[in-house]
Parts: sequence; C-alpha cells; structure tokens
Amino acid sequence: MKTLISLVLIVILSACSASKIDQYSSMLTNTTVFSVDKTLSAKAPIGWFSAVENESNSTDLWLVENDFNASMSLFKINLDQKTNTKVQVEGRKIVIDLIKTIKKAENNSKIIYLNGITDFSIYGRDYSSFMYKDQDENFVRTVVFFHGSHFYDFSLVIKKSTISQDLLQNYFDKQDAVLFSLK
Repeated sequence: MKTLISLVLIVILSACSASKIDQYSSMLTNTTVFSVDKTLSAKAPIGWFSAVENESNSTDLWLVENDFNASMSLFKINLDQKTNTKVQVEGRKIVIDLIKTIKKAENNSKIIYLNGITDFSIYGRDYSSFMYKDQDENFVRTVVFFHGSHFYDFSLVIKKSTISQDLLQNYFDKQDAVLFSLK
C-alpha cells in the first residue's frame, strides 16, 4: 500500500513539474539573449526583445516588451570583501537590504513597498523577491539570486499605475520563465 501511495505521489509531482516546464517553455522564444559580459544567457519571452543599455553601462541584460509597457533588467551585484563575509554568515537578506537601499535612493525615497520578502525556488535555484511602486507609480518586482560567484538583481518594471491581478501574475510568470531559462 505504501508503495502504491509513493508511486501515485511521484506521478502527480512529475506531472506538476512537467506542466510548469511546459508553461515556462511556452512563454519563451527560441532566441537566446546574452549578458553584456557573455557569462549568462536566457531565452526572451514571446513579444519581447533584447536591448542594449548604454547610458550608464550598468545593465547586464535588458529585455523590453514590444509595446514598451514593461521591461526586465539584470544587474550584477558587486560586493566588497566585508559584505561578502557578512553574507556568508547572515545570508541573502543582507544583499536584499542593500538592493532595497539602492532602489530607495534611485527613487528619491518615494517607494511604496507592496509586500515583504518572498522566497521561492525554480528547479533547485533559490530566489528572493519584493515588490514596490516606484516614484513614477510603476509596479516593480525585484528578484535577487546567486549565480556563479555573484548575486544578481533581476527587476521587472511594469509601466502602469493600475493593473489587474491576472495581468500582474502573467508578467511575474514571464519573469520566472526567463529565470527558469537562465544559464
């Protein structure tokens, strides 16, 4: 009986995993986009294109929705040795606090946080995210993760002051799909 229950659970979990993989795959093009330094690659969502940010040269990867209503930007977080040591002891929260401080400064302290920190995992890789409205009232979801030897900030900016929950979730799913495809 235990064997049968275990088998049923394995089949159900496999089906759930396969359906999430299918969902993410169906949202992405076959086009591979690369970070500026070529250390990361990902698939672009359908209806999005890769752009080059050349104003400050700080964006490692920039994806823009075809109608310009949203964008996703990937930034490498370079930590000093002291902060790196603190992260080893205290964890990712230090990096998140640092990124929140930077976002607040970039927005002249005009940020409205919409939730706390949400931890999640996509196929074995751990992420933390938080949401806010920026000084222009755009919805922003920032995802923080570790890859290779660096932390990254992967921010989705939706250029709408109001948005339905379904559309918001669709944007989050596209961001997660890009994270899923990240190599």
